[in-house]
Amino acid sequence: MVEFFDLSGVMELIADRAHHIVGARGAGVEFAEGDDMVYRAVTGIASSMLGVRIKLECSLSRQKVATPRAGVGDIKKLQVAAQT
Repeated sequence: MVEFFDLSGVMELIADRAHHIVGARGAGVEFAEGDDMVYRAVTGIASSMLGVRIKLECSLSRQKVATPRAGVGDIKKLQVAAQT
């Protein structure tokens, strides 16, 4: 039997937890779609970004798409970006 899970619910949970863990005013989960990054889950002040498409070369996530390994430095950069 194949079990399905609620991908939207999982992404919303990730965004919500990230939002609170780093103490940001908002957070988002992006998916790469072609040459764009698309916000698929958002919280806090990022709530209006749901569904917004951003060209990959203009996105903060562009480096992670090329090398998908996050580190502590990446988290610190995201904290600074979230506070500005």
